[in-house]
This record gives sequence, structure tokens and C-alpha cells, in this order.
Amino acid sequence: MKTLYGPIYGYPIHIGRGAFCQLQYLLPQGKHLWVVDSEVARLYAPLLQDKNVYVVPHGEGSKDLSVYQALLAALEKAGLGRQDTVVAVGGGVVGDLVGFAAATYLRGVQLWQVPTTLVAMIDSSLGHKNGLNFGGYKNQIGTFYAPQGILMDLDFLLTLPKEEWRSGRGEMLKYACLLGGDEGRLLLEGEVTEELVALCVEYKNKLVEKDPYDRGERRLLNLGHTFGHAYESLSGMTIPHGVAVAMGLSTLAAHAFRSGTMPIEEYQLLQEALEDLDLPKAPVGALGVALSHDKKSTQGGIDMVVMERMGACRVERLSHEEVLCRYPF
Repeated sequence: MKTLYGPIYGYPIHIGRGAFCQLQYLLPQGKHLWVVDSEVARLYAPLLQDKNVYVVPHGEGSKDLSVYQALLAALEKAGLGRQDTVVAVGGGVVGDLVGFAAATYLRGVQLWQVPTTLVAMIDSSLGHKNGLNFGGYKNQIGTFYAPQGILMDLDFLLTLPKEEWRSGRGEMLKYACLLGGDEGRLLLEGEVTEELVALCVEYKNKLVEKDPYDRGERRLLNLGHTFGHAYESLSGMTIPHGVAVAMGLSTLAAHAFRSGTMPIEEYQLLQEALEDLDLPKAPVGALGVALSHDKKSTQGGIDMVVMERMGACRVERLSHEEVLCRYPF
């Protein structure tokens, strides 16, 4: 098992196969409430049978105020105090929901994240962000709240549905585009190993350490997300997050290639990796409206991560009109 340490607070991030069985020895003393995705609860019932488990429905619909309120009631019923621990076991939805509840219940109880999807392992469980959807748009309510630890058991990936796997690969391709070079090419190849998961974790941790509240360099992690979040919202949240991010990457890369900043060999390698994800056709109906609801958007425009080539990305301020003209759909 490989152990890294989280930015700013130095909490442990354990990565390995079969690591879940070690968690009972890592959690602090006190009461524990395990908040588990319903699909994880079904698939891994034997691992959870001796634990105090609260199950939340699988899917994006659980990032909702009503589910959050029910979870608060469960925390109260379990008698958790500020020194007790809530353990989030599931994908990014469960991690966001439970992280927000942990941050706000009693002004903060202890939190452990156990991400079970590739997206959650390399992205959403990291960086201290959590939150809920509101008004039909992504992550409109949220906080920054660090866990006491994260445990990533890669064996959970063996039972990932195809859609979740595609979503995780989409996020991994985002890191490939940000890193570029030999590391970026390794991430394009598709095999998910402990070392490549750790590579993504270390890259995100470095940016979070420099920019904990997402006001500067950390915004690079939004590569592909401006369009991705819009595609998710326009699809009624039916397009998985990482798949939507990959669609955003495809749009950005196509512009970079047309502009002559991305070499054809690099563009072809990236496109081959994107084509393996069998991306859906982008919904276009009200993209401008969806972009205006992005958290990075103001009346003057939007701070968007643009890509010149792999390993050369930057944040640029664009008007909504410039976005829609530069990136035709």
C-alpha cells in the first residue's frame, strides 16, 4: 500500500489493492457512521455487515437538499459528536454529500473518504471541496472541508460499470492534458495502476497546496469542466461527469489543433484516447444559458481553462460571446 499525504493538513492518503480491510485499524476511536452508496452496499455487503451503515441512493440525484437533510437526521440518530467520524464510501456523489454534511453538522465532525470509483479516487475526493446541486445546476452549494484521511482500494474498480469506468478515464485524460510529456502519454494509454492513480493525486495535491481556495493556479483543474458542467446540466445530469469533461477536452483540443498550437501527432494520440470513450454528441440547445450558470462566470464573462497543447494550459478570461465563437458546436 502506498501512502501520500494531503495538502496543507498532512492527512494520510492510502492507495493500494485490498486496502479496505486495513481501514478499521486506521479510523480514530469513537462512534462511526458509514454512509454508503446503494450500489456499493449491494455489491460489498459482506464487507459492511459489522458496521453502522446508512445507505443513500445511487446517482447524481443524491446531491440534493432533501437527501442532505435526511443524512443530518441520521447523524443525529447515530449520536455522533464532534470527535466522532462519518465515513463516506462510494463515488463522487457520496463523497460530496457526506463531506458537506460532515462540514456543517455540529460545525464539523471527523470525516474519512473511501472513494470507490476512478473519478472519486483521482479527483473528487481530493482538494477539500464538497457540495450539492441546486436549481438544476452542478455544485451550487458547498464548502471547503478537509478529511482526516482517504483510503483508495483499487479492487473496488473491478466492479465498476462501463459508464463509471468511462467517466474515470475522462478525468484521467484531463490530467494527461495538464501534465503533457512522458507522464501525459502514460495517462493516455488506459491501464489504471497504483502508480498512475498516485501520479494524479500528487499533481492535484500540489495545486491545492498552492491555491487551497481555488482562486489561482488550482483553477487549471477545471480543464474541460466549463463545457463539461454545461453538458451535464443540459442532459439532465444523464451524461456522467468524467464523460462530460472528456467531451469538453475534445472541444478544446479541436480548437488547439485548428489554431496550429497542437501538433498533429499529439492531437491524434489524444483523439484516439477520447474515441475509446465513445463520447455522446454534445447537447447544444441552450449552451450559453448553461455557461452563464457556471460558478466561474460573471456578467463580464468566464474564467476558462484553455489548451494550446498537452502540457500547455492556462486560465483565460473570455466573454460568453467569445466562448461560443471560438468553440463552435
